Amino acid sequence: MAFEDLEPSNTHIVAIVLCRYTQGKDGQPVPNNYIVTAYQKFIG
Repeated sequence: MAFEDLEPSNTHIVAIVLCRYTQGKDGQPVPNNYIVTAYQKFIG
């Protein structure tokens, strides 16, 4: 996603997301997604 107010020479925030599923009490899959890390980067 592009941003205009990041540190100088950076234009985007890159996020690494881990997508997992666990099994709920009823046996159905339950999503368990979360951001592992994020950093600013220049993408021209």
